[in-house]
Amino acid sequence: MKEARCAYVIIVTALLWITEALPLAVTGFLPLILFPLLGILKSSHIAMHYFKDATFLYIGVMFIATAIEYWNLHRRIALRMMLLVGSKPLWLMMGFMATTAFLSMWINNSSTTAMMMPIMEAVLLQLSNTSDTECHASQDQKRSECLEEQSENKSENEMNEMGSDIKGRREQPLHNLESEQECSKNDVKMEENCPATEESKNFGTRQFGDRSSTKMATGLSLCIAYAANIGGVATLTGTITNLVLVDQMEARYPRCNCITFGMWMAFALPCACLFLVFAWFWLAWLYIGFKDIKQSFKGKSNNEKAAEKYIADELKKLGPVSYPESCILFIFVLVALLWLTKNPGFMPGWGDLFGENKKLLSDTTVAVTVGFMLFFLPSKPPFGLQRKINMPMGFVGDGSKPPPPVLLSWNHFSRNMSWGVCFLIGGGFALAEGAQKSGLSLWISKQLEPLQALPPPVVSIICCLLIAGFTQCASNLATTTLFLPIIASLSEAIRVNPIYTMLPSTVCATFAFMLPVATPPNAIVFAYGRIKVIDMLKSGTVLTLMGIMFVALGINTWGKPMFHIDTYPLWATNSTA
Repeated sequence: MKEARCAYVIIVTALLWITEALPLAVTGFLPLILFPLLGILKSSHIAMHYFKDATFLYIGVMFIATAIEYWNLHRRIALRMMLLVGSKPLWLMMGFMATTAFLSMWINNSSTTAMMMPIMEAVLLQLSNTSDTECHASQDQKRSECLEEQSENKSENEMNEMGSDIKGRREQPLHNLESEQECSKNDVKMEENCPATEESKNFGTRQFGDRSSTKMATGLSLCIAYAANIGGVATLTGTITNLVLVDQMEARYPRCNCITFGMWMAFALPCACLFLVFAWFWLAWLYIGFKDIKQSFKGKSNNEKAAEKYIADELKKLGPVSYPESCILFIFVLVALLWLTKNPGFMPGWGDLFGENKKLLSDTTVAVTVGFMLFFLPSKPPFGLQRKINMPMGFVGDGSKPPPPVLLSWNHFSRNMSWGVCFLIGGGFALAEGAQKSGLSLWISKQLEPLQALPPPVVSIICCLLIAGFTQCASNLATTTLFLPIIASLSEAIRVNPIYTMLPSTVCATFAFMLPVATPPNAIVFAYGRIKVIDMLKSGTVLTLMGIMFVALGINTWGKPMFHIDTYPLWATNSTA
């Protein structure tokens, strides 16, 4: 049976993806090897699915993201936003979360996290060093006062003991030693209230001050990882799992043209904003505490002012906005506007200018076209207008290596591009194609028909729980690739709009908050050594469940009229499964 042979390939591929016994991208080649050998599909047919529209959309987005990182525009945006919110613990956490979420809407989640963590570490170190300086200065002052007082007592004793016997004078050194020991005891008591300076500077062991400071460091580390995951769902190109859904819909339901960049953002952005606010309150309550939250509404301390000064100094080091940064920012805004206005739905878009060819245009067309421009637009002002150009990361600051002549060079892009992701995505598309052509999808849909007795909202939440639970221990990309075809078959079997189950499930696949291995942002933050697995479990469990609730709220309120999920669409009856 072809169905059984295809199921065997899917199971083997899934196990290798879950265990990561082989690199994920290498495992993605298994369908290209096993499908022809087991008589399921031709290799030429399977190979076409490794580079599809969604893959090139990912590449186009990476063009722009690489250019943003290359010219340090992302660091300028991050520092500017951090300077706006201040250094109070509550507002500092909000600033890190808002900045990380915004950047991850447009840039790879892993890159955003890797860029934000060093900034957070530097801010924490600045807060710690200033606090240490204040505390030890106070300790030195008290010690001086203590010794001065003992010295005065000593002088009085000498005056009183003038003319006494030799034995009394010989006891004076012992009296001085006791005075010194008394002051030293006071030093020990004061030292207990001061964070150890050496430990606070030790980035190898990641020790940070007292208990409250350690909790704040843990909370700030977690907030960056969680905000990167939350921000990634707000836009269609924010994370690769969103693109998997788009391609699965286009392949299985070619007549469905209901998930565009604007439609996705109109649905997911409110969900992400609500979830981000809840995550901020939840992490603040866990790791900042009610007492420090109240202090956030009072004046600034010296260490908080010093942290703000550090951020301002780092921003000043970047210098004025350079010509390449201005060009990249313009291109970044241009792409977002073109995506949003291509087919907004509530008004005519620029896609209507192409008449019947409108259906041939996609978000990939915009991303690749604008990304293509980066390779020939100059990095210096035209017409001889000279303006200072800030050196990008990787270039020597003394100007010994000149900046590239264009905004983005192919050599730099090819070195920084995650090519393995393309083959991982392609492997998922190949598995979905094999499941459809072999009849496995039809067989699965028949087995799921008893679920027709459940209300559609319950089915949608069950799918979300299944995906959210599985993605905690497996790649979210592998999870969506494996489960979306099954969920599509389930929707067809119980006559529910596939968007009602597939869209929330895809969003929930990014809500991997409970384990370090769940997503790359979690792993990057965990590697800094400030958090433990129990910290992720304690905060991530609640966030995962609340994330599912926010998505369910969205799909059952403003998502209903947007995607017409109350009716079973005609395009679903003519699927290619």
